[in-house]
Parts: sequence; C-alpha cells; structure tokens
Amino acid sequence: MRPLGREAETTRIGTFLRQPGSGERVLLLTGEAGSGKTTLLGEGRSSAAASGHHVLAAAPVETETALAYAGLADLLETVPAGLVDGLPGPQRLAVRHAVLRLETSADPVDPQTTAMGVRTLLRRLAADRPVLLVIDDLPWLDLPSARVLAFLLRRMRDEPVRLLATARTGWTGGATPAALAGVPGPQVSRLATGPLPAAALRDLVHGRLGLLLTRTELARLSALSGGNPLFALELAKQTQGGAADTLFGPPEAPPSLDELVRGQIVALAASARDLLLTAALPAQATVPVLTAAARRPATARADLEDALRSGLVVRDHHAVRFAHPVIRSVVIAGAAPADRRAAHRRLAAVVSSPETRARHLALAADAPDEAVAQLVTEAARACAHRGACDDGADLAELAVAVTPPDRARERRDRVLLAAEQRFAARDPGRARGLLEDLLQAVPGGLARAEVLRRLTRYRAFSGEPLAVGAATLAEALAEAGDDRTLRTRIQLDQAVLVTNMGDPPAGVAWIERALRDARQAGDGELVGECSAGLAYLNFVTGQGVRAELVRLARASPAPPPGSNMEQRPNLAVGHLLHWSGDLTGARACYRQEYDRTVATGMSANLPLLLWAMAETEAWAGDWPLARRYADHGYELAEDADSPIEVAFMAAVRAVLHAYQGRAGAARADAARAVQLAQGLGLAMVGVVAAQAFGAAALPTGDAAAVHQDLAPFADQVRAGLTEPDRFEPALYRFLPDEIEALIRLGELGPARELLEPFETRSAELDRTWGRSAAARCRGLLLAADGNAEGAATALDLALEWGRDLGQPFEQARTLLTAGEVARRARRKQRAAAYLREARQRFSDLGAPHWRDRAERELARVGIRGPRPSPGARPDGGPALTGAEQQVAERVLAGRTNAEIAAELFMGKRTVEAHLSQVYRKYQVRSRTELARKLPRPAPPAE
Repeated sequence: MRPLGREAETTRIGTFLRQPGSGERVLLLTGEAGSGKTTLLGEGRSSAAASGHHVLAAAPVETETALAYAGLADLLETVPAGLVDGLPGPQRLAVRHAVLRLETSADPVDPQTTAMGVRTLLRRLAADRPVLLVIDDLPWLDLPSARVLAFLLRRMRDEPVRLLATARTGWTGGATPAALAGVPGPQVSRLATGPLPAAALRDLVHGRLGLLLTRTELARLSALSGGNPLFALELAKQTQGGAADTLFGPPEAPPSLDELVRGQIVALAASARDLLLTAALPAQATVPVLTAAARRPATARADLEDALRSGLVVRDHHAVRFAHPVIRSVVIAGAAPADRRAAHRRLAAVVSSPETRARHLALAADAPDEAVAQLVTEAARACAHRGACDDGADLAELAVAVTPPDRARERRDRVLLAAEQRFAARDPGRARGLLEDLLQAVPGGLARAEVLRRLTRYRAFSGEPLAVGAATLAEALAEAGDDRTLRTRIQLDQAVLVTNMGDPPAGVAWIERALRDARQAGDGELVGECSAGLAYLNFVTGQGVRAELVRLARASPAPPPGSNMEQRPNLAVGHLLHWSGDLTGARACYRQEYDRTVATGMSANLPLLLWAMAETEAWAGDWPLARRYADHGYELAEDADSPIEVAFMAAVRAVLHAYQGRAGAARADAARAVQLAQGLGLAMVGVVAAQAFGAAALPTGDAAAVHQDLAPFADQVRAGLTEPDRFEPALYRFLPDEIEALIRLGELGPARELLEPFETRSAELDRTWGRSAAARCRGLLLAADGNAEGAATALDLALEWGRDLGQPFEQARTLLTAGEVARRARRKQRAAAYLREARQRFSDLGAPHWRDRAERELARVGIRGPRPSPGARPDGGPALTGAEQQVAERVLAGRTNAEIAAELFMGKRTVEAHLSQVYRKYQVRSRTELARKLPRPAPPAE
C-alpha cells in the first residue's frame, strides 16, 4: 500500500529510481521526527526491489555512531560473499577485517583502502543491474562508514549506484550529513516531508487504530499534531478508552514527541523501563544480550513483550530496535545517571567485543579507575591499528576521563594518543585543543617539550603563521635539555619550518645540528631522516646532489606511522630527484611513500605528498593522472580545513589548469595559493604557484600580464643572487617565463640579468631542464638582437637538451619557440616543420591554448600545406627535425662528424645519434646512399 497523502513524494521517488544514469545521485528525505520519512523510505525500497534493483539497506541509530563501520556492515550484509572474495588482495583484507570482521590482520587497515574496496564491490554489483543504497537517519551513520560513503558518492560517475536516505531536520542546525561531505550540490536533491493533509490523517488513524473521527475531531487532531503522522497517531490513541477529551482541550501547540514518548515509557512497569534503557545503550541490541544484561533476568522476556506491545520497540529476529531513533534518545536522556551507569556495567559483562566492553566500562565508571583506563587505552590502540582513527580517539578521550588525578604521566600519554588519532582522522582543530589544554598542566622539561613540538605541527596544519611555530619550537628546544633524540626531532621540525619560510641556509644549519645529535643518540632512524633532509637542503642551497647522504637516507629504517610527512626520507629524496629532473626516480619514491602511508592508515599531511606526485606527473605529461592526484589532495585539504595543504594543492592545480587552457581557473587557484602562502609565511608555495601565471598567459601573447604577475617572484630571485653559488635554478620553474615575457616586452637588459645566472648555474650543476629552458630563452634573446644564426643554434641546443628530458610540454614549447624564430628569420620550411610538430604535441597533451598558438604561428608562415623540403623523403614522408636536417646538410657538404659537432656546438655522440635517425628515416645505411636519396639543399632563398 502506498503511503497515505504522499502521492507527490512517491512520484518523485519513482522518478529518481527510474533514472539511474542521470546526474542526480542522492535523494534525501527530510522532515521532523515522525513526519513519515521512514515510511516513504520503505516505499522507495520496495519499489526499487520490485523494479530489479540491488537494494542494500541500513538503519543506523544514535548510539551506533560510536561503532566503526557498523552502518557499512549493514549495507554489505546481503552482498554475495563471492564478490567480496574476488576483490584485489588489500581491498579484500580491508573490507573483511575493518567492515565485516570476518578475519583479522597483523597490519593496520587503511580507511582509503577500505573505501576503495567498497567502491569496487558496488561497481561490480552494479554491472548487471542498478544498486540502491537505502539509509534511514543518515546523520547517525557512524563516521568511518560516512566517510566511505562520501568517498563513493564523490567518485561515482556513470555507475548506476544511488542513495535514498532520510535526515531529521534541525538535528545539526542544518549541517550537511558527513556522508554527503564534498558531494557536488547538483548530485544531491532534497525532498521535504511536510505535514499530512487532514484527509490523509483521517485515513491513517482509521487504518491503524480503527477510529472514525468526525470533521471537528479531525480538525482538532490536525491542529494539535501539526500534520505529523506519528504525533497524530499518539494523540489519537489517547482517545481510545474514553480519553477523547484530550483532543478537545484549549487549542495549544502540539506536544513534542519527547513528551509523548515519556508518557508511553511511564505507562510501562519499572522492570520494562529498565529493559528499554538496556536496549538503548548498546550499538546493537539483541534478545540474548538484553536478557543477559537485564536488571531482572527472571522477568526479562515478559518485560520485552510489554515493551514490544507499547510500540516503542520492534523485533526483527534476534535484533531489537526502537520504532524511531528519537525514542531511543528520549529513553537515554530520561534515565538517571546512576541507572545508566548500572546498565553499562551489566552490558560490559555480557558483550563479546573488547572495544565495546571497554566503552561500556568507561561509561559505567562513577569515579576514576586506572584499571578501566588502561583497558580503554588498549582498545583505543587496537582501533588505531585497524585504521579506525575516530573510534581510537573517542576511546582515548574516554580513557583520559577515567584516569585518576594522581596518574599525571598516564593521563598525558593518553591525551597525546587522543590528539594523534584526532590528527590522523584529519581533525587538527580538536587535536590542537587537546594539547593546548594539556599544556596548562604539564610542567617544564621533556614532557612539555614534546607537547610543544606536537602542538607546533597541529597549529601549522591549522593555519598558524610559520614564524609563530618557529618561536614555539625554540621554547621546546630549551625545555628538551640534553635529550638527544628529542632535540633531534625538534631541530628537524625547525629546519622544515625555516626552509618553508624561505631561508634554506638556516634550515641547513638546523639540520646539521640535528644530524650531530642523532648520531650521538645512536638512533639510525633519525640519522636517516636527518641525512635525507640535509641532502635535500644541500640541493636547495645550490650544493648539488650529495650521493652519500642519499645512500644513508635510503638505507635507514622507515619512520613510524604518523611522523611528519616532510621529514620522511622517501619524500625528501623524491623532492631532490623531482627537481633535478629524474622524474622516474621521484615517482618511485613518492609511490612507495604513498603506499606506505595508506597502509598504515595515518594519512595526515597526505596532500603534501599528493602535491609532489601531481607536479611530477604534470611535468611528465600524464595530465589525467596528475589531475586525479591534485583533486584528491585538494578534497583532503579542504575536508581538514588546512590552509597549508590547500595552498599547496591550489598551487599545483593552478599549474594543471594553465597547461590545459583554463586560464581563469589557473589564475584564481594561483592567486589563492599565493595569498595563503603570504599569510602563512610559506615562501615555497608561491614558487610552485608562479608556474601557472606564465603558462596561462603566454599562449595568448599577453607578455605584460605575465611580467606583472611574475615580477615579484623574479625580484626575490634577484635578491638571492648576491650569493650565486647558492642558487639552484631547478627550483624556479617560472623564471624562463619571466625572461621570455621581458624579451617580448623589449626589456632585454633585465632579461639578460636573469638569464645569465640561470644559464650559468644550470650548466655548472648539469640541470638538463635548466639548460634546455635557458637555451630557449637565449634563442629568443639572440633573435631579438637580430642574430638569426645564433638564435637558431641556441634553439637547436635547447631541443637537444630537451630530447631526453621526459617532459613533453617543455619540449613542445621549445619547438614552438624555434618555429617562431625560424619564421621571423624567413626560414619557412624549417619553421613549418617545427610548428607542425609543436602543434601535434600540444594536441596530444591536451593543451588547446598552446595548440592554437602553434596554429596561429603556422598560419603566419605562409605555406598552405606541406611540401617537400630539403630533408623530406621523395615519397612525401615526414620531414627531419631541425637538428637532424642541419646534420644531414653538413653530411652532404662532406663534413666529418667531428667537424659537424664543432660547427653545431654538439657532442660527437649527439651528431652520431642524429645521423642514425636520418639513416632510419631514409632507409639507408651509409652517407653515399643518403646522398643519392636526399637532394642537396638549395641555396638559402628564405
């Protein structure tokens, strides 16, 4: 039977179910308690099952929010076991251990792996027919399950997987349920369940209670109930047995459901009320648990029958649940504290889960109890081990609450555990609050130093200026005394802070002191972290790659889960490889660290790794993968409300926008990153974001805009050139764009001022990207000076340096510049060859604005279509590249390889490589055969 008076709502739900491929992914039924949301949900569930959907349902309750993955376990209860068993190994283990509790794992379970496993399950389940997730009272879904659901909803695209759920209005001030966090607005629709019309109320009361109301009685019932179906039924029940006058008193506001529930509870016997309280406290109440934990076991069965007859609870096989979640809340809130504690104590004696038992014991305690606190602490650590950080933090805070006042050390350790788990669960604000409260009670010395050190990290994560953090670390160091291990960690943190603030030489000094202390402490793990950090900072300060430090870093033990991401050896070494041009090596380091981070479940600061991974793939030309990394990191950063992470992710996202032709989005993200960086005192972010300004504006020829945006960053570079031997050109990816903009604006002097140290240091340090970019800028500068031959030679060198760089966007830009310079020198055939290749590469990459610029340049060449050039095959095959053509021409002129190398400023092996390519293209094996196939070049008439 369709719900009475809800024709419009049921039609809307039907439309939602019939369009599984539309952009609408969630339909949320909203309304006050008792308004009929659950009834409508049941109708939707039945309709979906009848139309062939896979229906997965859950009905979370308020106290179940403390049980990790309870809602998810309900949803997956009917999924065939074979599908779970068919998941990839890590995903199968995560789902079976964290969610279904079918097996245990010696290693921690990562929440993201769990989410990926559930996503794979639903995709496979949806392969043959649509899947509908049905959740009653979505806001009460436990947080780990909610996060998995949000992960799924944000990433489902074309899969026929939908969510139909209910949410009581007013529970959280209108806040979005955690399960919908980050889900795009257009994918979520809300359907309000307003008051039932009077006619529907009449039919409802008659159908459920057999009462026939007069028009007057119905009008009064409608007014007093406000059209709420549950209120109306409860009020109508009071008319049975001669209580009809309750409907005809003075017209007042309808009584709250709370009052109605309390009235029903009071009507029960005391033993039945006790049983209701016992049923309300556990995450899941079953008949065996209730009878075992009842205050009066002898009458438990009879008391349960009384409760069932009252309609407050219902029975589903062995499970006992409340007819509505709010009833459960009223039962708990109305019980005396002593009665609640007694019920928790009885439940602790009969439940089987150690975590659940520990929670009940903590809530049963009426005074501090160290034995209970220790038990709850162990449960918290068990939750942390399996990646349930929220539960771990909850239990740790419960342990703190029952720790005796004279156990200061234990209390401190439990607060640190709670803060660590809050931070791991990406709640830095709560982690910070816990430590700030603890700091007030911690005396000076090592304990205070450790609290200050961790607090600095949490505050920086939350957006505190780095300079403030540096001062706090100085205080921590003073408190650390002679403890070498703690001093090392504090100095490592200080090195990271001052480096990010834009003073890498100071960072070197800090980390050298840290390395000395680590060696004196004999801590191999810390020696490895310090070695990695020093290798990175030596590189940043222009001292090149110190191989012995890199070896030490890679050979060191892995740091513990939860350690500062920026200090991990893999990340530091990855950064060094990344900027020195070894993208393959950097990718391997980053991926290893990513896998390890995900495996431990400690994903705090993960965006700082995803930023590096995204930038590596952006440079390597895998822009779809870079976009996935950037979007994932940005979501995590915004979810955690971390300005420092948002700044990094906005910076790299800006670069991708610029590459892919979204100039407005690029400038917006870059500007946001720079603004956040300035507020934080985070100089490094500005350098990353600056790349986007040139890539966004140069393809349209707006050199003035590029210079306006990049001039402040270029000024910082000039200021640092007072010590040229400390200048590392690989860090300043924006610099060639500023040099190009200055040249195009006619500011040749300032362009030279920046180019010469960039060019010199790139050669001294053998930075392949820097040498290629510098040669490209040199070619533009020589062309602006009227030296066409010198410009062509410089650009050939730029192409040569870029050939094996593994950065296709950079090589395409060099081809574009070479084509433009050749066109201006009236070398049309060469210009056309370069520009066609640039156009194709930009097109392959997905860089439309740059492709269009190459197209415009090609149109200016004045050649209507490809024609045979001096280097083209007679059959019309592809022309030689510029460098190959120059080598071929000199071969035809009788030059030896050594002579060609000298004339073209190439290495002899490079000449041989080009000649091999020419032989391959013309299918010859010797110079003699080449001379027969390749016509001699005509005198330059271009």
